[in-house]
Amino acid sequence: MHYQDDEVPEAKFSYDISPLATVISSKKRAWYEFLTSLMAIIGGTFTGECMTCPGQVERREFFF
Repeated sequence: MHYQDDEVPEAKFSYDISPLATVISSKKRAWYEFLTSLMAIIGGTFTGECMTCPGQVERREFFF
């Protein structure tokens, strides 16, 4: 295909983002579910620290 000297080939893209939606919902949780989740986070953090710096736990410098 041949273009004139003053014409520049171009590509145009158009996006329709209207089908996207955000759903926000809330659910009441029992206190023990919250406590279990909190302990899981603390335990995972402690395990990750033990794996990266095993000497700290032996010297009791991690949380104490």
